[in-house]
Amino acid sequence: MTKSSPLLSEKEYLLKDSPEFSSKTRLFLQSIKDLSSSPRDLWLLLIAYTFGYTGYAMVTICGPIYATEVKGLDDTLAGIIMASLGISTVIYALILGHMPDRYGVKKSIITAYMVGLIGFVIIIFSNDIAIQVTAIVLCITASTALSVPSAKLGIKRYTTESARSMAYSLFYLIVFGASAIGGVLVDFIISLGKVDENSFWYILFTGGICMSVATGLCFLLREIEYNSAGERVLEVNQEHLSAWEHTRGIFVLKSFWRFTGLTMLIVIVRAIYLHLEINLSIYMYRDIEQGAHFGYMLALHQLIMIIFAPIMTFLIYYFSHYTLLILGGFLSAVSPLVFIFDSSYVTVFLFVFIASVAESIFAPRLIDYTLQIAPKGKEGVFLAVAASPLPLSLIISGLMGGILLSEYCPSEGERHCWKMWAIISGLTLFAVFLMITLRSMLEQPKIEEQPYIHCSREAKKLEEL
Repeated sequence: MTKSSPLLSEKEYLLKDSPEFSSKTRLFLQSIKDLSSSPRDLWLLLIAYTFGYTGYAMVTICGPIYATEVKGLDDTLAGIIMASLGISTVIYALILGHMPDRYGVKKSIITAYMVGLIGFVIIIFSNDIAIQVTAIVLCITASTALSVPSAKLGIKRYTTESARSMAYSLFYLIVFGASAIGGVLVDFIISLGKVDENSFWYILFTGGICMSVATGLCFLLREIEYNSAGERVLEVNQEHLSAWEHTRGIFVLKSFWRFTGLTMLIVIVRAIYLHLEINLSIYMYRDIEQGAHFGYMLALHQLIMIIFAPIMTFLIYYFSHYTLLILGGFLSAVSPLVFIFDSSYVTVFLFVFIASVAESIFAPRLIDYTLQIAPKGKEGVFLAVAASPLPLSLIISGLMGGILLSEYCPSEGERHCWKMWAIISGLTLFAVFLMITLRSMLEQPKIEEQPYIHCSREAKKLEEL
């Protein structure tokens, strides 16, 4: 009997040289055709998310520079502020995760963007850093925590099963493209003026305009479900169930706790991408040159992912989602090692390129895998709650980045910035190693006769049958 490796599943190991793979190209092309016939709601949702995420990305990208260079906060305090955004996002995911399932995609995402718009109004018209941080924590992170699962569930409802993987790759193209637009806008506005209050006011005002457009577009969405048989209007209001009763339904599932264990390792891997978006800008200012064009590097990051995300979707016909998470995680882990050799635009480019290809493999497949194991009717809350540890990546990158920057890449004094990236790489490689060695425990089995945890009442009822 042929044995599978810990990296490849048994099916992948047996079929990796099979002629059956020659038919996968036709399936890939068919998925693109099916995607093109999706209802208008899918495209409205993606356009709205482009504007909404652009606004959010502008806050995230300019935040570290604004806090340290304009407001004069030290690296550690700025890192703590970024970490607080991660903590608040986790809390909001737990509190608001039930909304897309119970009240529908349209109401949920409109609510999300309106709350985000309130946050932008506050940070635009207040110059007090404490008030601005409070508005971001209370409003903008709440907006993000609710809009992400709402958009992901909306994509599932607006596409057929055959087109869904390609649709989620397209969703990440939107995320990547919006981040690229945000990075270019931030860099462009700063280049027109200088790193001061006035420039950042224009940045925040532009972000607020983007959030306004996103809110308006979401009013045009419909509450439907689309499949190969056509469109169906959904009755989604489940007020007879309390928020706790609805959410409890996933806590008793073995799949939820299995996925939570995997997510804790993914948290470490995802921190790489946040180091790229948050800490790379400060690193470039300090170890390459003042006024380094970090915005253009972030735009390059998004451009590479826009190119590779649809290409890498083809891999789903060859490997399982879990294997692709391992592959993307490994490439992410080794990407910062280029800084050991040099500190220049060349090494920044290599880091951005490798990390971008890795994320184009990793990020869309994480959504695929999550919805693959999510129970029907509870996809929204499963997406929000099961993935709620993911914002911990922001905590890790915020705190870790602040500490490592202060220790190895300070604004003044002797610098050994490469050590910071070596530590980040080593921690990520360890997480990938655990994903491989613990695969039998963390990967969702194809068939599970007893899906409930042993101590739950659902498991006892199933045993009595």
